[in-house]
Amino acid sequence: MTVMTRRRELLGCIGVVLTGLVGCTDQTEEGDEGLPGLPAEATEIRPTGESEETKSEPEAPPTWDETIPTYPYPETGVGPLTPEPDPAVDNPVLTAENVTDLDEPLFVADPFLFVEDGEWHMFLEAVEAGVGGVISYASSPDGGVSWEYEEVVLETDWHLSFPYVFKWDGEYYMTTEEGRDDAVVPLYRAEEFPTEWTDVGPIRSRRIRPRRD
Repeated sequence: MTVMTRRRELLGCIGVVLTGLVGCTDQTEEGDEGLPGLPAEATEIRPTGESEETKSEPEAPPTWDETIPTYPYPETGVGPLTPEPDPAVDNPVLTAENVTDLDEPLFVADPFLFVEDGEWHMFLEAVEAGVGGVISYASSPDGGVSWEYEEVVLETDWHLSFPYVFKWDGEYYMTTEEGRDDAVVPLYRAEEFPTEWTDVGPIRSRRIRPRRD
């Protein structure tokens, strides 16, 4: 698993709703002013009926670091649409060798980050030979640069992957993907976050067809 300087790509374009534009482009010439990713003339679009005399000058767009948080690291000079490994990180940050509470760990996959009040949590799939499904947990003492494996937090007789953790109404919840013919979308609630979880689902009980190869 590789730590990236940018965890997510931006979806959509800044200012599209406000200006009424239906698309965006990368055609801004060097030196032009305008919204990031849009041609300079796009910021001059005005409502129908507004005269040249009454239109107001568009405000200068804030700089990238003011409008788009550099998540999860401080500004590194790498654009949010061009993720790359952080040179300060020793990748991979976790391997199967770090999973010390399984007898025969084969690999780790599908990491999910949850950050709250400066505390960094990672939930991930850990695969062991002969075992159904395992979700493990790791923590970071330095804001995502290095990670310490903690323990298995969820185990079933069937395959589990892609943990997704969220908080709602003061409670912590997790869903996963299930690899079985009668799979459901399960919901787990933390009895003690982040290590103790109780099955309170399913979110969706309708049978999901198995994937065809």
